[in-house]
Amino acid sequence: MADITIQGNATDEATLRFTQSGAPVLGFSVAENHRKKQGDQWIDDGTTFYNVSVWNKQAENLAGQIQKGQRVLVSGRFRSGEFEGKNGTVKTYEVTANHVGLVPKGESQQGGQQGYQQQGGPWAGSQPQGQQWGAQQSAPF
Repeated sequence: MADITIQGNATDEATLRFTQSGAPVLGFSVAENHRKKQGDQWIDDGTTFYNVSVWNKQAENLAGQIQKGQRVLVSGRFRSGEFEGKNGTVKTYEVTANHVGLVPKGESQQGGQQGYQQQGGPWAGSQPQGQQWGAQQSAPF
């Protein structure tokens, strides 16, 4: 597995479940839109979908906060796979998150790290809960 950081929009509401041993796991999907410059204009260049899993205390902290359309920043372990579907080979992309940040509405896709809001769990202790990472600070990854 490799490390990856993605920024995109949640495609559905995150769902909190529990394993048979009682460990909490939060699952959601993220759509990462790609753009490229063609001449003087930026054009759409496809979308990649990732299935994200968040575990343990971080999963409980984020439960109820990730809604469809919520812009998120996810950093974690990446794994790809494929299976045979009825229309041929289907590729899958999975991320086991180490860090999840919620991006406030109105932040630009090209906005860098400015404005990412910590929501407990993964960055607890780095900043007080709920504090935003401003221009003078960098996100802790």
